[in-house]
Amino acid sequence: MHTLVYTPLAEKDLRAINSYIAFDLKAPQTARKLLGRFETSIKHLRRFPFAYPLYRSSYPLEDEFRLMPVDNYLVFYVVLDATVEIRRIIYAGRDREAGPSR
Repeated sequence: MHTLVYTPLAEKDLRAINSYIAFDLKAPQTARKLLGRFETSIKHLRRFPFAYPLYRSSYPLEDEFRLMPVDNYLVFYVVLDATVEIRRIIYAGRDREAGPSR
């Protein structure tokens, strides 16, 4: 089973998503439910890290990113030996060419 690790940027993404939904949209219950769906979906990566397709970018990336959809969001992650590293969690409507590392 793989270990899950969140980068500081991915943690910042989660905080921003939670803050936006809970405070800006004034829907704290919706924010909590979404965070629960993220947690449940991401936990599955411990057992099935290669279940999602590789992210194809128009520019070269140092690592092979994979892309997992969760509701209206995209979870970008890499598999490094026995570790799944969550790199970014972004809104699916965002320009994907901004990529997982920007």
